[in-house]
Amino acid sequence: MAPHLEWLLIGAAAVLGSGIYDTATAGAAAREYNRTHGLRARVTPTAGGPRGEQVGLSVTLQF
Repeated sequence: MAPHLEWLLIGAAAVLGSGIYDTATAGAAAREYNRTHGLRARVTPTAGGPRGEQVGLSVTLQF
């Protein structure tokens, strides 16, 4: 195997492993950051209109 190909495979494995780790831990990291900085977001389904036929989402942000 050519020496350049070995380094390419090592680099590709490192990038792939790092991407998998980052994706797996992103949710917990975001929750920890928001908790540390006092950020809250809430999404709530809504219904309204004269006969309740209008539906949507309400987003509430608290800083």
